[in-house]
Amino acid sequence: MDKILKDGWRIEFGELDEDRDSTIHRGHRNTGLTYVDAKEIILDEDLKSDPQKLVGVLAHEIGHASKGWKIEIEPPTEDMTREEWIDAALRERFLDEADAQIFRFGVVREILENSDAAAPLPLLGSFESLRQYHYYTGLEYPYGVLPSRQQVRRDISETMFSGGWYDAYYPMYRKEWDDWESLR
Repeated sequence: MDKILKDGWRIEFGELDEDRDSTIHRGHRNTGLTYVDAKEIILDEDLKSDPQKLVGVLAHEIGHASKGWKIEIEPPTEDMTREEWIDAALRERFLDEADAQIFRFGVVREILENSDAAAPLPLLGSFESLRQYHYYTGLEYPYGVLPSRQQVRRDISETMFSGGWYDAYYPMYRKEWDDWESLR
């Protein structure tokens, strides 16, 4: 966190305004937003009452901020249908989200290494598989070969693509498509 704060980032609680900037990285279930151009992370006020969830969301958003770049949406090619383009854009987006999750679990690992407590579910989130949890935390993995970082990244991305994240992000990319169509 020190790194991004020294780089001019601000972190605060406030209103999550998805319409403010199209270059945002939004947290799952809209509990946090990262505005890359403004160097701001905004956290939902409700997180104040749930410190464990706050740590998980903040770590995820810092994961976006620490990369120092925003997602660039590639325009569709002439031969792409709307659904083909949205699926391709979402798959790319979810790889970025997976990177933020991997950062988040680095934080979980640090917490585990520096305390006697097991990582509570709000820090882990609910969609991570056992393989992913073991990868992030460095715990012994009893089910064969531990996957590589790239495998875990793909696993997370695919889980997001087939889960609630897809529904949350789909409207944003549908709007991008519609905007491009209006310019053709």
